[in-house]
Amino acid sequence: MSDLRARQVDHADYLSFDYIVAMDRDNLRLLKADCPTDQLGRLSLMLDWATGWGEEVPDPYYGGDEGFEQVFDMLTDACQALLRHIAQQRGLATDVL
Repeated sequence: MSDLRARQVDHADYLSFDYIVAMDRDNLRLLKADCPTDQLGRLSLMLDWATGWGEEVPDPYYGGDEGFEQVFDMLTDACQALLRHIAQQRGLATDVL
């Protein structure tokens, strides 16, 4: 993973990726502003995929060590739920997730 780098969302991404997930409402708003209308269904908030965590992933730097642990738990929960959703959409077994 050392060669992975963050980058800006490219207009082609809206057609290339089935899911484009934002961590907070500000980023989701920016994505929606650039997204073709017929591709808006690809956009979501990360915590839309989990329950009990609220709506937005907070910046962990403001929560000390506990903040990082909490964000890690939130993202783990949401990623597992998103992965189950994708597996179900593709007719794959979800019991191993």
